[in-house]
Amino acid sequence: MFVSGQGLNEMSKERPGIKHIENHTNTFLKSLEKVEAGLSAKIQYLTQVSTGMFSFTIICEPILN
Repeated sequence: MFVSGQGLNEMSKERPGIKHIENHTNTFLKSLEKVEAGLSAKIQYLTQVSTGMFSFTIICEPILN
């Protein structure tokens, strides 16, 4: 969130630096992508645990192979 604040701060200047705004925006978007990936992994894990797929994969699959 700090990076998004920096971008907004730059835009509020009388003569904002477009390059600075683009850099702050890109950094913020990369941060959001990391958060999204982390949340997706957690949701996938919770889905597996709640449906029993996690147990099957961890316990039964090695036995079947």
